[in-house]
Amino acid sequence: MAVPGGKVKVDLKIPDLPAYASGIATPLQLALTAPGGEVGFDGVVNLAGEMDGSVEIKTDNTHRMLAAFGQDGVAVPLGLGRVADLSGQMTYTSEGLISLRNMVAQLDHNRFSGEADIVISDPPKVTARLTAGDIDLSEYNEVSVATGGGASAESSSDSGWSTTPIDASALALANGEIRLTASSIALPDIKLGPSDLTLSLDRSRAVLRMNPATLFSGQVNGQVVANNRNGLSVGGKLSAQDVDIRQALSTLAGIERLSGAGAGEFEFLGVGQTEDQIMRSLSGKGHLKVGQGVISGFDLDRLMGRGKGTGGTTVFNSLSASFKIDQGVLINKDLLMSLDNFRADGAGRVNLGARSLDYLFTPTALRANSGEGLSVPVRIVGPWSNPSIKPDLSKVIEAAAEGQLKGIEDDTKQKVLEKVGDELGTTVTDTESVEDALKNKLEEEAKKGLLKLLGGD
Repeated sequence: MAVPGGKVKVDLKIPDLPAYASGIATPLQLALTAPGGEVGFDGVVNLAGEMDGSVEIKTDNTHRMLAAFGQDGVAVPLGLGRVADLSGQMTYTSEGLISLRNMVAQLDHNRFSGEADIVISDPPKVTARLTAGDIDLSEYNEVSVATGGGASAESSSDSGWSTTPIDASALALANGEIRLTASSIALPDIKLGPSDLTLSLDRSRAVLRMNPATLFSGQVNGQVVANNRNGLSVGGKLSAQDVDIRQALSTLAGIERLSGAGAGEFEFLGVGQTEDQIMRSLSGKGHLKVGQGVISGFDLDRLMGRGKGTGGTTVFNSLSASFKIDQGVLINKDLLMSLDNFRADGAGRVNLGARSLDYLFTPTALRANSGEGLSVPVRIVGPWSNPSIKPDLSKVIEAAAEGQLKGIEDDTKQKVLEKVGDELGTTVTDTESVEDALKNKLEEEAKKGLLKLLGGD
């Protein structure tokens, strides 16, 4: 029979047709060939169309096969079955429920096993529990074409985030909940290690829960949400332990100078149809704690004039910071870094949208200046891929000037007190002493004036 894109050929065998016609479940063998793939079934069927048996579905072009059965325009992401081979034990009920058990699915280069329930509707509702080894979805966003091939979407360059529109139409392919445990999952720009994930889909809104996921060599718990109901938005709330900070910052922000193992929490929300729009709209908050680590390209020992330095790196014992994000700009006011001979405080702005920063980093040599400490502020300015790192001499001059002014103020105050004391004929040491001396002087002068008025000496 003719279908969109070609013809469907059906080879159907029912050994006992009278039994089938009377409503009794009878054996059935089915071989269906359609544009883009084929379906095979061996089991039992009844007059209501209910079926139970083994099934195998193979496609060499899933897009064409879906179009042949009235689902034209559905773009299957690469890695999720543009070419597919699925087998298992299937039960189909008259209510439109398909249950798959002992299922094995080879979707492109990825292999899954488990069980699934599918309600035939528009869109279909899927409930599944799957296990897998190493999953590669690194080219998930590759544009699909009718032949099943594709062309890679434009990627972001070092100069900024990608302005290529994000196609989030896949969020509308189905509703339901899928739980997946995998040895590893390679996504565009990010690779997860052993992970337990649950994906919930509801009317173009996806919630990915991590229970946990292995990310950047650490453990991440929480959830990420992508909502495409009224324009695309992404958000999440995550907590992390033992994360490789260099991997995380390099992947998410292109920053490679800071390394160490860290823990923290992060909430975020971004809105837009491109990566650039989302990063420039980001809001959120979080905090970070890092154990021993290294800052490359910044030699604190040499900056502070202590020895030969460490060849362009600074080794620290701990680091902590909290931050808020508004309109794509991260603001931090409380960075604290502890080192063997120093402490360092930091505050400033990181423009996530523009990929630039303006940050004041103030290390203090704890044993210098007779134990009172010596500070040399450092300003870090420019694109975060290659910022300028220079001592902020204006801050040094301001600090020195403040110290001098205080000395001048103290010296002047002492001279004034001495002059007042001379005039009052007494010793004054502070403002309160001046007030007491004036009061006593006034009382004394009032007494003298009263005695003179009364004719006394």
